[in-house]
Amino acid sequence: MWRKVACDLSIFLLYFAEYTVDGSTLQHGPHKLETMTRGELIKKLRTEYPNIPTHRIYQSVSIMFEEIATALQNGRRADIRGLGVFETQYYSERYGSHPRSGEIFRISSKRRVRFRASKPIRKLINDHHKLDENT
Repeated sequence: MWRKVACDLSIFLLYFAEYTVDGSTLQHGPHKLETMTRGELIKKLRTEYPNIPTHRIYQSVSIMFEEIATALQNGRRADIRGLGVFETQYYSERYGSHPRSGEIFRISSKRRVRFRASKPIRKLINDHHKLDENT
């Protein structure tokens, strides 16, 4: 059972990297990026790979996201070749002030998720914006 899910997961990763790198998630025009939901991703994978049952695709996508979340929760990073790196960044406690009243308050320490895109993704995004500026 696990071997089948792992095989489906590898197909998902390959497809996800291709989908992101080929630029089909980008919209034309300034600041017009669409959000791709989990459901849309599953539908797209289902049409691309009709021989894989829908519940396997759903299971593979869920495992993928759960493993990324688990790695981040345990303080590790999740590196997906061709897409980028998910990692947590620690922010220490600091003091801030309210902009209107000037009241000073304490901001507690926390961890935030940081995503760094791979070089092909960054190049794709920058090339896309150069095309928009020329038109």
